[in-house]
Amino acid sequence: MLPDKFDRADSTPLYWYNHASDLRAAAAAVCHSAEDEEVGKAIIEKFELGEGFSMAAAVPSVYEMLCGLSFELLLKAIAASKQQKIPPHHRLRELAIDVAADLSTSELGVLDVLTDSVRWIGRYPRPKFRKEWDAAAERRFKYLYDDVPLGHLTAKRYNGALGWDRLSETWAKLSSHYWLLQRSV
Repeated sequence: MLPDKFDRADSTPLYWYNHASDLRAAAAAVCHSAEDEEVGKAIIEKFELGEGFSMAAAVPSVYEMLCGLSFELLLKAIAASKQQKIPPHHRLRELAIDVAADLSTSELGVLDVLTDSVRWIGRYPRPKFRKEWDAAAERRFKYLYDDVPLGHLTAKRYNGALGWDRLSETWAKLSSHYWLLQRSV
């Protein structure tokens, strides 16, 4: 008897990869709704979200969560390709290390930030414990901001690490890793 889709899904890398791609597409749509004011206005009007609603204010944490989930499933697709057991957690750095993804320290740091987004930032107004809140703030400060000299002082400036283009570079690297594994099967 052939295994049903439920049983096959866990060990079929393409199922994981396709779902990762779907989440990435949803993140792109959310990103576009926040960046393009006309698109945002059209969504607000069509779905009657209310006067004063702002897509630019409302969706960044959801965008980050969807990006994080897409990376999670992409890393799990790589694990399935290597016939590894699919870990039942959202810790993206650990998943990347487990599948031997060749990522830089800053890319791994951004995965840590996205882990926070998957676990709570994209879903809840705060985590269960203050230590999670403080740790997330520290990670965001470390990986999402660069030092900018201002005379004898130093300021911080957002570095764009969560922007679509930057995340797409990491996605492309991991996606290439996935497809190389598929060729060897």
